[in-house]
Amino acid sequence: MTVLRTLKGRASPKSSIVIRTNGNRPRLFRNATAPAGVTTRSVTPFTALWFFREEKPPYTVVPVTRGAGDPERASYWLPDDAPGASAISGDVTRAVAEEVIAALRAMATAHPEETKPIYHVQTINGRIDRSYQLRGLASRALSLSEAIQTLSNQQALAPVYREMAIDRADYLRAIGIAGLIAANDPAGPKQAAEEFRALFRDAYVAPIIRSLSVYRNPDDNEAVRSIGHLATAYSDLDMPELSRGAVEALIAIHTKQTLPALFALLDSPDAVVVGRALNGICLFVRNSPVVNAARVPMISIIQTKEPAPYRTPETDAYCNISPTTNDNNPPECRNFWKKWWQEHAADVMK
Repeated sequence: MTVLRTLKGRASPKSSIVIRTNGNRPRLFRNATAPAGVTTRSVTPFTALWFFREEKPPYTVVPVTRGAGDPERASYWLPDDAPGASAISGDVTRAVAEEVIAALRAMATAHPEETKPIYHVQTINGRIDRSYQLRGLASRALSLSEAIQTLSNQQALAPVYREMAIDRADYLRAIGIAGLIAANDPAGPKQAAEEFRALFRDAYVAPIIRSLSVYRNPDDNEAVRSIGHLATAYSDLDMPELSRGAVEALIAIHTKQTLPALFALLDSPDAVVVGRALNGICLFVRNSPVVNAARVPMISIIQTKEPAPYRTPETDAYCNISPTTNDNNPPECRNFWKKWWQEHAADVMK
């Protein structure tokens, strides 16, 4: 393998090295002499981002796909003409992210239409089905965007995500917004609420939905209300995953700013969303600790913290912190909480 750039480690640019993949069929390959007795094979040349443990050659690849024995699946594909990051950061996580983003930006500039997913609406068995078709560079772009999401310490990447969130390319903005949400940056939910409908048609929004489910920042009320908007305002898109992702954040936060959305979700046709909304309402009534990503573990929300002025024997009887099914969320339970909200909303929200 010929080294083009080194983000971390001792491999010198323009040098040729032997690498070995630790998959179902480990191999050595290309451009260097393999040890005696080792079978090698050639592969079609391609450019990729590799991770490996530095040992005496041959270096052992840490595959990006678990168990991958083929070189093409053990690495992240990059365009041959990708320029690379303008400067290599001292932080390896950020360096990897900037390398991938430089490739994505180059693809968006050189092939703006080919990198877009194709949005389809069709009727299957009488039901509207909305989906994306990913072809050519669009599937490559998706793989690279998901690679960034796997990096640890998302908060350290917040400056990178802020830059992407203002990019002209829709799919780059979607990645940036998802990253800001994953980093608990309030700017992420706010921008997602403003742009989701447009991005839904012109970009791949699954990373935004996934990151919503792990958002844990109760400190910015506008951002919390934006998550509520995402949970309730886009039912016409027939994307239940959006409400399911957003309601997880509302449950974890369960401040009074989450309540208008949680009560609105009691009318959702999705029984899982209804049950999770009931969970969030009960956590507010019990004054359970608000989950903060840095301080309070998720398990602590099952506790009650005094004072809990809205908790009564009657609310306890209608609280559900168990798995959510239709049987656990009968109409009388939802009706009780809807009536409770009518009676208490003004006092709670003042």
